[in-house]
Amino acid sequence: MKKYTVFAPALIAALALAGSAGAQQQRPPKPDFSALAKEVGVPVPALTACLRPAKKDGEAPVRGKRPDRPKAKQVANCLGEAGYTVPEAELAKALKAARPPKRD
Repeated sequence: MKKYTVFAPALIAALALAGSAGAQQQRPPKPDFSALAKEVGVPVPALTACLRPAKKDGEAPVRGKRPDRPKAKQVANCLGEAGYTVPEAELAKALKAARPPKRD
């Protein structure tokens, strides 16, 4: 067996791993739900449950499509149903402050 028959696949594998590691670093940071929950005065589980988009039965998320931003009115209504009173204006301000920065 010649050296290049072993070296070439190893080089290709190393390049593939290096490329995937770089792609993982470009992901946006995860939102800080604990800070947002503290700001509006509700527990983190209640907030995250109300921020999840409602999915229709059997509907899968579209790959590569950015999810819609949460609407303050819907989240405030959901929190109200869970027993937490959060004014919509206060929630809208907190959501706007917590949104991720725009990427280039």
